[in-house]
Amino acid sequence: MKMMANFAGTWNHYNRRIDSLNMVRVLV
Repeated sequence: MKMMANFAGTWNHYNRRIDSLNMVRVLV
């Protein structure tokens, strides 16, 4: 259970990073 919550938190963190990279890519 704890592992799943940890995974979800990491997934959200990476999703945010990917969104930021996509924004930069669109601007460039």
